[in-house]
Amino acid sequence: MRKQPFWQYKQISEELIQQIESGEFAIKSKLPSEKELCNQYDVSRITVRKALAELEEKGYITRRQGQGSFVKKT
Repeated sequence: MRKQPFWQYKQISEELIQQIESGEFAIKSKLPSEKELCNQYDVSRITVRKALAELEEKGYITRRQGQGSFVKKT
């Protein structure tokens, strides 16, 4: 199991916010799955889930169990 620095989720959430604000991820589009994000950033699922939770708290995404994470606003 990989040990990640506590701040790594912040880096992921900031990158995803930039992608959302730049239009790379359009409103209502689906973000990559947790597994895909884990592979892309080489981090644990816990780290990805924390990053997504932060995006949800800030109102950028909505998460639907069994369906994924979707862009809510830019």
